[in-house]
Amino acid sequence: MIQSVTIEYHKHGLLLRGGAHGIPIDLLTALSPLAGAEAVMALGVSTALRATLALAYNEESASAWKDEIEAGIAQRGLGSIAAWRAGTDTGTSSITLCDALEGKPLTRKSIPHDAGDFGRCVRMVESCGWTREQLASVRDHLAEKVPDWGPILDSWDGLVKAYQEQKPQVIYHTLKTLRGQS
Repeated sequence: MIQSVTIEYHKHGLLLRGGAHGIPIDLLTALSPLAGAEAVMALGVSTALRATLALAYNEESASAWKDEIEAGIAQRGLGSIAAWRAGTDTGTSSITLCDALEGKPLTRKSIPHDAGDFGRCVRMVESCGWTREQLASVRDHLAEKVPDWGPILDSWDGLVKAYQEQKPQVIYHTLKTLRGQS
């Protein structure tokens, strides 16, 4: 099946849209000369711009692209939750948790699988101003829809401590154990 993918050129890199079933690897290979040898995937950029993939020309371009997006969001004067949702630090598990905290239907049913995922959840809670009590209040409802969230929220304080102490392996192994995959 041939998929339609649009490539947009930006000053910081390439933005790909489309590819409902993913982007064929041969297309990514063909893009390599256009993106350059130092190209990196700018995941937060692709999410914020509602694209399938963002390829920044290098790490510096990826950082500048994110900064540009975040500055544009700040100028729009959005509330904390809307600003977070429009930003570059979202992921499927943090969106799931935010939806639950807002009382919205879950558009995603994802949990954090590693320190990166969990870090996005922590930063979402902090940037949106959610409290530990609010997390506890959605625990049962969220666990009913996504069962693995129950043990994660029960272990929240210990996971946050590991995050603050920059112990990604502890977070990874704890999350794996909580999913019953020890």
